[in-house]
Amino acid sequence: MKFDAVLIEPRRRQMEEQGFWPGKTLLDYFESALAQKPDALALSAIGVAQGTRRDLTWRQIDQLSWRAAAGLRRLGLGRDDVLACQLSNGWEFVVLYVACRKLGIVFNPVMPIFRERELTFMLRHGEAKAFVVPKTFRNFDHEAMAEGMRADLPDLRHVIVVGSNGENSFDRLLLDTGTEPSPELIALSHQVRGDANDVCQLIYTSGTTGEPKGVMHTANTVYSNLVAYADRLGLSAADSILMASPMAHQTGFMYGFLLPVMLQARMVLMDSWDKALAARLIA
Repeated sequence: MKFDAVLIEPRRRQMEEQGFWPGKTLLDYFESALAQKPDALALSAIGVAQGTRRDLTWRQIDQLSWRAAAGLRRLGLGRDDVLACQLSNGWEFVVLYVACRKLGIVFNPVMPIFRERELTFMLRHGEAKAFVVPKTFRNFDHEAMAEGMRADLPDLRHVIVVGSNGENSFDRLLLDTGTEPSPELIALSHQVRGDANDVCQLIYTSGTTGEPKGVMHTANTVYSNLVAYADRLGLSAADSILMASPMAHQTGFMYGFLLPVMLQARMVLMDSWDKALAARLIA
């Protein structure tokens, strides 16, 4: 997709000079954590209904994201293509976004509660080339819905399904790509990943007063909130950050995912809310 975000030069210069735009991307923060503490626990993903937990270190996230990046490249996705994601909070969401940034793919998170009407508009407007969904979530068949939308989405090439055993499964398409990234993929990544002023996220407003609006974010525009927030609260790598708000919404995405990566802190993700479980996790 051709993105037409315009950065007003005096505004950009002011934000950078005053330190509000840090000039760093997710990969800058992530690779710093990877270099300094590769085997530290980075992520605990809790599946509330299933009673599951998946722990990943920074090294494991890196390895999985390189495999996913190779899979996305094999599917034909590259810089400034849009990938839509309707996953709940989980390790797959994290791995997928890191992989997208390694290829310069623009990430379009969409809320799990959205159905055909909202999604058809958003994915068509954003020209999404791939759509990643769970097989089922909260007893709803997201795979069937996504497949049923294909006729109305001319740009959509791939539906990728977490929890499926079929040819379109997340594991088969994105993780079954070998354990180490090729030198060619690494070189490509450094060419296309972009900088802190490139569009990295396309996220839609709720459309309360009309159709949803596609908001283009850069690393600078999202991290400008997080740097000041972390400083005000005195947050550091010693903290653990729990998030149950959906990462398809900016609260979950920024404060439950981008913030702990910036801090090199542990993120604890719940795929749905359970107050008793949350209290035990916090304790």
